[in-house]
Amino acid sequence: MPVTLPMLMQLSQQEHFRLTARPEQLAAAMEWLEYSGSKLGLDSQLQLRLQLVLEELFLNTLQHGHGQACDGEIDLDLEVEQGLAWLVYTDHAPCFDPRQTPPPSPVPEEAGVGLALIQQLPASLDYQPLTPGNRIRLGFTATPQAN
Repeated sequence: MPVTLPMLMQLSQQEHFRLTARPEQLAAAMEWLEYSGSKLGLDSQLQLRLQLVLEELFLNTLQHGHGQACDGEIDLDLEVEQGLAWLVYTDHAPCFDPRQTPPPSPVPEEAGVGLALIQQLPASLDYQPLTPGNRIRLGFTATPQAN
């Protein structure tokens, strides 16, 4: 029996990428995400949602976690399992649970916009504090690309 895309969506497929908490690394992370998403058969709309969330997580690590660029490692995993796409983001910044409401911002119109994207775009958001660091697992409904 030939293997079809719906059958592949039931299997576990995973891609991994490691980078450092430096602004110039964001472009490489986005390229990896686009390549991996295509390789795993994710459609362009889902890839866009993944890119928005990844960018916000990365910028939050730099700006609020470390407070500056540094050589702290960030691990990214993208996995498709049983019809769901999972982005796992692991950093070594101070612990912060993205499911929580942030403290008030000195610029009210900018307060929490990135965090709102992180909270609202995925179908599932799990958080695990590490010593030190954070592991954030975000689940998205995976839709296969049309052939």
